[in-house]
Amino acid sequence: METSSNWFEDPALLTAEVKRAKAVRSPGLHIRGYDNPVELARGGQGIVYRAVQRSTHRQVAVKVLLDGGLASGVAQRRFEREIDMVASLRHPNIVSVYDSGTTDDGRLYLVMEFVEGVPLDKFWPSTPPMREALSVLATVAEAVQYAHQRGVIHRDLKPSNIRVDSAGQPHILDFGLAKAASREDRDREATLSTTGQFMGSLPWASPEQAVGNPDSIDARTDVYSLGVVLHQVLTGRFPYDVTGGLKAALDNIIHAEPTRADRIRPEVGDEVSTIVAKALAKDPERRYQSAGDLARDIRRYLAGEPIEAKRDSAWYTLRKTMRRYRIVVGAASVVLIASLVALLVTLSALGEARHQRDRAEAQSARALAEAARAKAVSRFVETMLGAADPGKEGKDIRVVDVLGPASRLAEQTLRDQPHARSAVHGVLSSAYRNLQMYEEAVREARVAIDIAEREFGGKGVETSLARTALAAALTDMGRPEEGLREATQAHALAVEAEGPDSRAALEAQMAMGSALDDLQRTDEALALKRQIAERAAKVLGPEAQETLGAEGNLGRTYYVLGRLDEAISLLESVVERSGRVLGPDNIATLAPISTLVSAYNAKGHYDKSEPLLKDAWERLKRTYGPESHTALVYANNYAVLLNNTGRSAEALPIAEQALAGLTDLHGPDHVTVLRLTTLIGSIHGRLGDQAKQLEWQQRALEAADRTLGRTHQTTVYIRNNYASTLGALGRYDQAVAEFRRCAEDADRAFSADHSMPPAVRYNLCKNLILAGRESEALDILPRAAEQLLKSLGPESDWTRGAIDDLAELLDKHGRPEDAAAWRSRLKTGDTPR
Repeated sequence: METSSNWFEDPALLTAEVKRAKAVRSPGLHIRGYDNPVELARGGQGIVYRAVQRSTHRQVAVKVLLDGGLASGVAQRRFEREIDMVASLRHPNIVSVYDSGTTDDGRLYLVMEFVEGVPLDKFWPSTPPMREALSVLATVAEAVQYAHQRGVIHRDLKPSNIRVDSAGQPHILDFGLAKAASREDRDREATLSTTGQFMGSLPWASPEQAVGNPDSIDARTDVYSLGVVLHQVLTGRFPYDVTGGLKAALDNIIHAEPTRADRIRPEVGDEVSTIVAKALAKDPERRYQSAGDLARDIRRYLAGEPIEAKRDSAWYTLRKTMRRYRIVVGAASVVLIASLVALLVTLSALGEARHQRDRAEAQSARALAEAARAKAVSRFVETMLGAADPGKEGKDIRVVDVLGPASRLAEQTLRDQPHARSAVHGVLSSAYRNLQMYEEAVREARVAIDIAEREFGGKGVETSLARTALAAALTDMGRPEEGLREATQAHALAVEAEGPDSRAALEAQMAMGSALDDLQRTDEALALKRQIAERAAKVLGPEAQETLGAEGNLGRTYYVLGRLDEAISLLESVVERSGRVLGPDNIATLAPISTLVSAYNAKGHYDKSEPLLKDAWERLKRTYGPESHTALVYANNYAVLLNNTGRSAEALPIAEQALAGLTDLHGPDHVTVLRLTTLIGSIHGRLGDQAKQLEWQQRALEAADRTLGRTHQTTVYIRNNYASTLGALGRYDQAVAEFRRCAEDADRAFSADHSMPPAVRYNLCKNLILAGRESEALDILPRAAEQLLKSLGPESDWTRGAIDDLAELLDKHGRPEDAAAWRSRLKTGDTPR
């Protein structure tokens, strides 16, 4: 690192040199309550001593302002402000303030935590280990972020103001030039910083500091200084020349482009150089917008995750994710933009995972075959990404833009490798399903099945995996009967090929469980999911990702069945283990939180659900970007929670931002966008604007009819909500017409024992009654009540409401015995005969 021979190494710069030349050595330190003062350092503004606090016997650092003519009114006010600002900061990596006051001879003093350590640039005797240095700097940035969140901008971050203790922990000190972040505090300190006056230590200063305009200084100023420190620590040099005259140094800070760190020290690499370059952007708008953002990107790099500084390139993200997950067995799939690669790499991890489990010679042979197939798949991905690299064309491309060409590329490049070709099409099916492009997902799965049947006679694990992919796509697109049929067949093939404990068998059973859930055959789903979870724990271990996924699915079924205590207990355990094993930001950790939040809500534990959901949403935004599909979906979920807890005004802007983001990703007619459009309508209704609610719901319904068709399940839900709003507005005849249409569509969209068709008919009957058409309601309501009793049970609010309304209607029409019989059924749970 650079030595102290340069003029700028003195903490107070040139003015300090003048002061030091004139200074007369101050008398010894005498402060009541402090003993054995030893001078440690002397600068242009004050002297720092080490002393012993008499009451606690601990060593402390005492900073004393210089006296005499050197302690101007401005200097005194700055020193007093440092005391005020730092006293409010309580962070393990920021030096704490213990006491302050005035010495017997009238000098201001500040008593601080004493850090036994060395300045950051002296901590490593030679070139620092890069990962160690990055970890230390990330910790520094996190501490700076803490100060920023409490309204304090340091303005003088440099190695000498960061001391590292023997444990390698950094501590930030010397807030003598700190600036208040709030406008009120900035106005109070205006007399301390004059336009054109430089504030800070020049070599580490930002361009806005070098210009000397205090109004342009904000938290991003500290980000720039951290970038200079990071560059200096990693390379041993400053990012531009600051060793010449003052004017030349200022000009370089303001105008000179920083030298990339990897040009000075190649092992720094492209990613770290990009992080440093983003922190050193001349324009504050192009920097990291907070020290926390800088810290998180460093942490992402250290964890092998894609960095935000290169997030503009989807292809960088894809390649980075692939490199990372190659070395992690059973790594989690990541959302949206990395879904394709994460799924492919999960295949490439199979060889090692199964090799550890297989004990018989025949199983080992299969493992080798799968490893060869996975290697071919991995090579295909490299070829696909290279062929579609937008960097060659100067543009960015979405993942969805590559899936179609990838399918064609697989047929060309894997023509002689049917195992790998079938696997690629199965993975493409899963990728399309993650994007909720279900028609395309079904198409790719059928291609995989055709290959397997043609090449392998419809037998073996290839066919099983392809049929599992088809089953999942069919279920998700609202065709669970077909999904269950395909999943059952896939399971039989997997058991025949590799046995009941194979991964393929477990995946097929998971697809069966999802289909049973959608068919509302919850008792069967529960038994099957228990079996899957127990088998996965036995074969793979309780902390394997497959086991955690199986238990998360089981927890969801507990929730659907209303067994909330069991759901909460299991899901809390899953989230805890996933966070510990896979990390709190992993999608496998975040996914079950949605169901856990729903369970908390059902129990009325909003004090638990809201912070948990908000934290998950923030982690998704931080890890995968605020505009990623899953982050936007969680934004939607958070808006739903706020709306349902009477905070609709807070929910509206979140829902609107999520709608804009999802529309940009998927277009205005995507199913997720349509659901969110309906939510915004509901929020307007809660805010008392039912006309606007109807307008939003009508917009969603027209798009759903046009793009999804009347018998799509989402369309049925949207039409039901639209009709309900018509009824709430007193437009009962229109509501009845829509509910009749909705009931017909629901019969075709849902299975015979699903609760949605009778729920729509109950809504129809309520509006018939309000319209004065009670006899029509009496013809329909008994069947609806019976079906709700059968599908949801007697404890459901829907069931109780339907039976109460029916009994009241029967009483009114002179049939009290029938009314009593129905009320009795609520107690026994029996359906009338």
